[in-house]
Amino acid sequence: MVRHFVRFLPKVMRIKNRKYKAIFLEEFYLHIINPWFLALGIVLTAIYLPKLFLILLLALLITLVIPQTRELVKAWIPNQFFLIMAQFKALRGEFLMWKKESK
Repeated sequence: MVRHFVRFLPKVMRIKNRKYKAIFLEEFYLHIINPWFLALGIVLTAIYLPKLFLILLLALLITLVIPQTRELVKAWIPNQFFLIMAQFKALRGEFLMWKKESK
């Protein structure tokens, strides 16, 4: 998916269909850029603002206690790190998750 976004971004920027362009750019942001904000935010906050980091960590723990937000947090945070790992895998080259069936 990373290669798809990077490969088609220049083509999409030339498309006249504004709705498609908006959706593609939103998906590009959510899958490529947004995960880095979480990772960099955690690291920089822990280094430069340790008190704020502890407050945010406490808030995270509270959200894990509340049943309504527990599932959201348990899904969102790992997904962000999986997207980052996918970007590193994509740097090593294109790979297929499954082989194409012959008919």
